[in-house]
Amino acid sequence: MNTQKTTIEFLKDFSINCKLVQKKSFRKNEIITTYIQKRNQVCIILSGEADLVRYDLNGNKSIIEHFSQNDIFGEAFYIVTTNNELSVEAKKNCEVLFFIYDNIHQKCTQNCKFHSILSENFSNLI
Repeated sequence: MNTQKTTIEFLKDFSINCKLVQKKSFRKNEIITTYIQKRNQVCIILSGEADLVRYDLNGNKSIIEHFSQNDIFGEAFYIVTTNNELSVEAKKNCEVLFFIYDNIHQKCTQNCKFHSILSENFSNLI
């Protein structure tokens, strides 16, 4: 069984059928999200590439992490203990799923099978 294909198919169906997720498109160099505001947000890249970047007080940019298809990121996974601004920037055109970490283990109001599968397998994804 092709796990990569299964993951891609699941995420596509999840983005269409679950009401607790949002799918958004971003162009190259657009900001996907910042880690300034604590939203407990989880993001999954459906296509494209992005970088987690830090800007210091002098405006210098450092790439902290690189993300590509099926990678998971979000401030729910990164404890911000610095005064530096962290953001995720699209390096290529991207499609990204957004959902709230706190909703992973709660039953979906639509009782969708995709949300159930995600909550059962989330620890395997990360």
